[in-house]
Amino acid sequence: MEKKQMGRPVGSKNMNRRGMLARLQREFGKDYNPILEMARIATAKDEDGNYIHDDDKRFAMNKDIAPYTVPRLKHVEMSSDDGPLTVQVVQFANVRNNDTE
Repeated sequence: MEKKQMGRPVGSKNMNRRGMLARLQREFGKDYNPILEMARIATAKDEDGNYIHDDDKRFAMNKDIAPYTVPRLKHVEMSSDDGPLTVQVVQFANVRNNDTE
C-alpha cells in the first residue's frame, strides 16, 4: 500500500523562512544569500592581506557555515582483539610517485 505524504514536501522552506529570505532579498538584493555573507565575513582581508575580523569571529562564521557545506563527522570506535591497535598513515601522493619511478 502506497503511503501518502502529508504536508509540504521534504526539504521545502516553511513560510517563516521563505518570508524572511524574501524580506532580506528585498533589502539587500535578489542575490542575497546569508551563507555566502558569513563566508565573506570569515575570509575578508584588508589591502595588506590581513584578516579584517579576529580569529573568534572567523571561527564562529566557519562553524555556522559548516553544516551546510560538509558532512558531519561521527565518532568511530576502534578496537583490536589481537593486542595493541596499530594505525598506519599512508600518504597517497607519495605512494603514487614511488610506484611510477
